Amino acid sequence: MLKPKQSLGPIFLALFFGFFLPSSLPAQDGADELGAELTEYRNGNLQTSKKPFLVRDLVGATLKIYEPLSLVQTRNIVDGALIETKYGKVVQQSVPKLSLFIAYLFKDSEALYELAKIVDNRERLKTFGLWSLGTIVLAFLLKRILRGEHPSFFKWLFRFTFIYAVRFVLLIGFFGEQFAPSFRIFKKVFFS
Repeated sequence: MLKPKQSLGPIFLALFFGFFLPSSLPAQDGADELGAELTEYRNGNLQTSKKPFLVRDLVGATLKIYEPLSLVQTRNIVDGALIETKYGKVVQQSVPKLSLFIAYLFKDSEALYELAKIVDNRERLKTFGLWSLGTIVLAFLLKRILRGEHPSFFKWLFRFTFIYAVRFVLLIGFFGEQFAPSFRIFKKVFFS
């Protein structure tokens, strides 16, 4: 059971990063305690955390583990972790550059820290959530307004495009600085 003030975001991040932690490498520079806590999260024992979960600690421990490895070694670890999942082989065949993207994220010193800032800034995240809920209300109102005697594909397409454009602008407006390094890596991997 989750503690009253504990959100699910850090737990999902812990599971994500923990999924790609290589089991064959020794933990480095105080990452043992974090690794033990991460194992507890992996095993579903969510109550045993003795201190507040800090995403930047997890990112730091992950970067320290992958720092001495080459990009090829990091990608091999990511590929191995993906293959172990239920749909990992399908994902690798469908999007073969995904493992390279994740490997670049783990090797980049800035991108993961910037993404961790999204979760660390709880107030901004709550405000973004409220604005996102507002887009749901806006979508409902647009559906009511655009509904006429003759529903058309173009009305639906306009509403769909408008709402997702607003959501994209909100995402970039709230977290553009944090997504910039990851987007740079995304462009490098997928569009070069």
